Amino acid sequence: MKTLELKEICGYLPYGLYAKIEVIDEERIYKISSLSSNEVVVLIPIVKGVTGYSKKDLSDTIPILRPLSDLYKTITHGGKEIIPIVECAKIAYPDAHWHLSKDGKSAFHATGYDYIYISYCHNSFSKSNGGIANQYLLFDYLHELKIDYRGLIDAGLAVSVYDLEENPYK
Repeated sequence: MKTLELKEICGYLPYGLYAKIEVIDEERIYKISSLSSNEVVVLIPIVKGVTGYSKKDLSDTIPILRPLSDLYKTITHGGKEIIPIVECAKIAYPDAHWHLSKDGKSAFHATGYDYIYISYCHNSFSKSNGGIANQYLLFDYLHELKIDYRGLIDAGLAVSVYDLEENPYK
């Protein structure tokens, strides 16, 4: 069975990644403070007003992510409702006015005579009339939104925000 690797979650860390981790014989949700090659460090409450750090093995960490399907849905991020694929299109081409397509599978921009679509498929973003430069900016944004574009949820290496009683990212 595949195990979680540092490279699969490191991009999410600057944006406040939460995970299910067993600490002191109890599985709870913690925000990851830092990590090294095989350990995560979480800030844990010890008693009221006092916190401490706990180191746990990366293999005992279950990141909490949004499923890839959230790319095309209205989600709340930073207190604002957004549609991630539309926001990605705005990052790639900020001078255009983007909307979710009628089929709900891409962002589109109507020009005077043509439509331009931006979609995500096979681990990359594409545009109906050519490529998209600087895709790393779009993947950075997916990290910020905690969207699982690597298939970690399906592989059993992460848990969906929808499988929890409360979404820690709202």
